[in-house]
Amino acid sequence: MEIDLKKLSDLPFSEVTDLWNLAFSDYLVPINMSQTQLADRFTHLGLSKSLSLVAVQGGELVGILLYGEQDYQGKKQGWIGGMAVIPGKRQLGIAQLLMTAALGQGRARGLDELLLEVISSNSKAIKLYEKIGFNSLTEVLNGHIDLKVVDPQKKPHLVLKSVPVTKQQQLLESPVVIWQNRLVTPGELALVTDGKDEIGFVFYSSIISEKRLVIKQVLVLQERQTFLEELLLSLRDYQDVEKITFSNLDLKDPINEQLSKQVLDRGVSQIQMIYRY
Repeated sequence: MEIDLKKLSDLPFSEVTDLWNLAFSDYLVPINMSQTQLADRFTHLGLSKSLSLVAVQGGELVGILLYGEQDYQGKKQGWIGGMAVIPGKRQLGIAQLLMTAALGQGRARGLDELLLEVISSNSKAIKLYEKIGFNSLTEVLNGHIDLKVVDPQKKPHLVLKSVPVTKQQQLLESPVVIWQNRLVTPGELALVTDGKDEIGFVFYSSIISEKRLVIKQVLVLQERQTFLEELLLSLRDYQDVEKITFSNLDLKDPINEQLSKQVLDRGVSQIQMIYRY
């Protein structure tokens, strides 16, 4: 039976949400969302409903691909913010159809690069992406540190101060910052000093109900041997948190590689892949 592709924006969002949840229901890491949560994903991560795609077979919604675009560090980039096919409709070429359409859309819109992340153990998806021209770019760090196991008597010597995001700071961003963690996404930016000199910045989001903080990126302006350990302790005291999560950090960035050595509990391993036009 013929498979048609439609703009996500042309479909009722309630049906799109049901499709997303069904398509990811048996995924390696299940991603169940309410309509509000899925709508927030579009808003917060710069995704486009009119450029995102839905595969339809005989009136049934069978596949979904979320798509966004962004100018970053002098390049026009696109990002696949999630792609899946519902159980029972896999191995029919639907995923390849969606991905090929996204690549064609990006080419027509003048993209330089199209990015995505995939779980390292998802060999079928990786094989598909490689088949259509994607290459592995970097390993992605996910994990967390339980600060309750850290000696409460340990006190940092760094000072954190909330500051607004500026164009200058955006220009200082590392070229390897993963899409979800860039300064254009929701979060809080803090300047890190030793009380006198500026040491760096940390960009993070807080989940107050869980006493948890998510580090999105760290920028070091001045080398300091104990910087990372002191930063984690400073965040503990600054935000009164019990756990710090590391999410979607590119291990090509030296500071993230150092952070990976601080993580006590590594999460799901991912790979970032890239298609260059």
